[in-house]
Amino acid sequence: MPRHRYAFVDFLPGKIREPSGRIMLPLRIVNPHTGRTWPSYGLLDTGATTCLFPGALATYLGHNLKGDGVRSSVTSGIEQKKLPTFLHTFRMELLSPEGDRVVWRSGDVLINCVEHNLPILLGYREFLRHFTVCAIHYGIQEVELTW
Repeated sequence: MPRHRYAFVDFLPGKIREPSGRIMLPLRIVNPHTGRTWPSYGLLDTGATTCLFPGALATYLGHNLKGDGVRSSVTSGIEQKKLPTFLHTFRMELLSPEGDRVVWRSGDVLINCVEHNLPILLGYREFLRHFTVCAIHYGIQEVELTW
């Protein structure tokens, strides 16, 4: 049964600061249609039903955010504020804590993308439900994932 522990990291592009309680996991996001990839961090969101990606990421990886035939939906964010979303196919690859290899990968999944600039949010339906354990060890500032 694979298991990995990840230190809490408050990640901003170009900077790593003292941990703040935000759980950011190292990922590689893949557009399975184009093969383009993007290494990044995703914010573990145990309160989110679905994953949510910024539209700029979808566009960079070769999706036409609002193109013909793209399914759209609406999601509720903080304070139940409604946000229009556009569904695109991705594959998520969880990297090792060192970021040097893929330790888990999703199948091809439809992810809600929004026009806003927000972090990659890792929710239940496409991400968390695949793990048998998601233990948050606040005292030692680590998250443990087992599958």
